[in-house]
Amino acid sequence: GNALTKREVKEQVTMALEEVEMLDFLERSFSTLSGGEQKRVLLAKCLTQLLADPDKIENKYLFLDEPTASLDLNQQHKLIELVKPLIQKYNIGVFTVM
Repeated sequence: GNALTKREVKEQVTMALEEVEMLDFLERSFSTLSGGEQKRVLLAKCLTQLLADPDKIENKYLFLDEPTASLDLNQQHKLIELVKPLIQKYNIGVFTVM
């Protein structure tokens, strides 16, 4: 597809951050976020990349390598509970190593 405009990129990033409940952290530096918050931002980054080409709606996969490692139990649960509806909503396949 064609390259996205700056406005479209901003809209995609904003949508992805909202999907992982991190929009309120938009102005924060990545290094100041907790481990769980950082993982959610990285999930938003992956989501943005997967959804960047609206013409490509098939064969989208998310590969997660120990996504809950080093997170406390609450953050582990939150991350998994965020991923489940996203992959259904956007028809994304997931491969994960736990």
